[in-house]
Amino acid sequence: MKRIISVLLAVLMLFSLAGCQKASPQKDLDAMLMALKSGDMESLAALNDEEVFDFEGQEQMMSIFSSISWKFGETVEVDEDDAKVNVQITTKDMKDVFSEFMTQALSKALQGEEMSEEAVSQMLIDIINATEKTASFDVAVEMSLEDGKWVIDDGNEEFFNAITGGLMNVMAEYENMLK
Repeated sequence: MKRIISVLLAVLMLFSLAGCQKASPQKDLDAMLMALKSGDMESLAALNDEEVFDFEGQEQMMSIFSSISWKFGETVEVDEDDAKVNVQITTKDMKDVFSEFMTQALSKALQGEEMSEEAVSQMLIDIINATEKTASFDVAVEMSLEDGKWVIDDGNEEFFNAITGGLMNVMAEYENMLK
């Protein structure tokens, strides 16, 4: 009896270890979104096997990212080294933010008020933080298994639009208006 229990425990431990070693696209995407929400760029870069990046407008983007929430869909399609993870992402509605930003910026310009780059940046951050309206996006995030980790594929425009609250759509609409 002791032998059977010992063998069962050993088999159970093997399955547990094997389960710990296998990467999951949903778990890895969840970890990336958690790092993004918390502003932990070092963890995000490590999860994606990328260099830590710093970019112009990062403070404004962190204001958007900090409000992200997500809910995974029921289906995750995995085909060896490729996967699609269905996720609903909710964050600040950048269409609303951009509209308010343009209203305030135009008002200041019409009043002859000149604003420094820092003042414009702070105005945008304040508007983002004050905005309560959210937008939700249902996205199929394409991922690839690289070195035992699932990473987001380049060219996931729907995903990047979703995590930025529809900013890519807003910018496309704005460009079309200028044509």
